Amino acid sequence: MNNLMIMQSNTNEELTMTHLQFAEITGKRNDNVKRVMESLEKQGIISITQIEEPQSRGGKVTTIFHVNERDSYIVMAQLSPEFTAQLVDEWKAMKENKTIALPDFNDPAIAARAWADQFEQRVLALKEVEVKTSFNSRTSSKSAVCRRCN
Repeated sequence: MNNLMIMQSNTNEELTMTHLQFAEITGKRNDNVKRVMESLEKQGIISITQIEEPQSRGGKVTTIFHVNERDSYIVMAQLSPEFTAQLVDEWKAMKENKTIALPDFNDPAIAARAWADQFEQRVLALKEVEVKTSFNSRTSSKSAVCRRCN
């Protein structure tokens, strides 16, 4: 199970999710996610906040789409309904833990520790996905072999 990362927007303290997060969770290309979000916005179904941010590589500026909680459910349902329950659980957890403790990024040691914690969480999540994928592929292979035997 991927960890959802709900972001806190700097502009109005509203919790948001980005198109990049949807792409990572669902395994879809981020340009396709943007197209789906733009389509939903044109239909008047959701509202997107666009924030320009420099990319880590090359410093090129890219536009990041942010949506609020309500709109995140709609986007997720459109992209990949099987992840909607996970999204509901994540928002519920975020609401229960109303205080979001951001590290003091002015202190290099605290910033490095925060980065290391996030990195370790991601590695653990990837290992969990690999184990589940490996198990599923072994199980489906055995099922195929068993079907051939019958």
